[in-house]
Amino acid sequence: MRTDMAAEFGFDPGLTVLNHASFGVPTRELLDEADRYRRAIERDIARGLGRAFLAEARPGIEETARRLGAGDMAFAFTSNTSEGASAVAAGWPLEEGDAVVLGSAEYPPVVRAWRQAAERARARVVLVDLPLPWTAEGWRHALAAAAQETPVAAAHNVVGVVSLVASAPGAAPPLAEFRTWLRGLGGSLVVDAAHGPGHVDLDIDGLGADAVFGTLHKWLPIPRGAGFLAVREEYAHRIVPPVVSHTHDAAALEERFAMPGSFDPVPRLLVASAWRTWQEWEDAGLLKAAVGVADTADVLLSEAGLRPTSEAGLRAPRLRGFSVPGLPVPEVAAVLADAGLHAWLGPLPDGTTGLRVATHVWSEPVDIERLADTLRPHVAGAA
Repeated sequence: MRTDMAAEFGFDPGLTVLNHASFGVPTRELLDEADRYRRAIERDIARGLGRAFLAEARPGIEETARRLGAGDMAFAFTSNTSEGASAVAAGWPLEEGDAVVLGSAEYPPVVRAWRQAAERARARVVLVDLPLPWTAEGWRHALAAAAQETPVAAAHNVVGVVSLVASAPGAAPPLAEFRTWLRGLGGSLVVDAAHGPGHVDLDIDGLGADAVFGTLHKWLPIPRGAGFLAVREEYAHRIVPPVVSHTHDAAALEERFAMPGSFDPVPRLLVASAWRTWQEWEDAGLLKAAVGVADTADVLLSEAGLRPTSEAGLRAPRLRGFSVPGLPVPEVAAVLADAGLHAWLGPLPDGTTGLRVATHVWSEPVDIERLADTLRPHVAGAA
């Protein structure tokens, strides 16, 4: 890793980090700022943890809504993607006979939240099988087939739930095609943007979605956890936090999600500072360079025998997924641990081992070369 940039973070010097996208990584500077905030709160906890917090958080809320292109949608900070996902699923106006459509690679807790909501409403959940590697043509065929399935074809209303960038395959669904297909059914669109802010140029208004939720701490350099929720006004009154607290019944979405019981408000207070740091990286060309490192992963890991999880047009800027043929997750995990390499590993929808690479300002091509050289003999041996 680039030693000059890695020094801005608190990494173990013996590790090569290619998986910040799972949990996010704050800079040392923002960790220090967080500590100062927490000490200030402890000097006057009634103020620091009371309603005055919302006024202090508002500049970050407004900047985030602007940067993400939320326009006139109701907008709020949350603690993470799971909070927003749970609130949207629980509050959506599902009725008996409705259908909820999700891809087979959607994040399992999000699928679970919609299954629970559908069960309560006596609606149906339809998982669309999307074979790997993803292609735009494959998505078109899968959606056409799903439209003919009884739960969808006979549904009173259809809700489509799709990721901006899907976590396990590390690939970006053809969102415009999904939206067109869904609108043809008269459906509403919910987007999981967990891997959006700080990673993908996100224009919420341009998505044409009815609700969007996501994380801020995965790709912005703030301590965990901070997320966001954007909802069209006609649905906003139905969306309440999964935790019932003092602001649970507030009229504005922003205030409703402001105080989820006793919690650490500091990550939300640091969002404006995180955007400033992100902008410095962007202006210096560091994020563009990280895209180049991700492109290097496509080449070198493919040459090492791994298989990309999508065609080139569906790959995310700095998150790339691969299937590791013939090797189980524990074996690959042990190989990477011995080499001091951290990349995401887990099962893909087709049952194969998935490996996902996330690149950042500290990443450089030699990191990918090490990963490819480490895996090559093991993949060849399993062939």
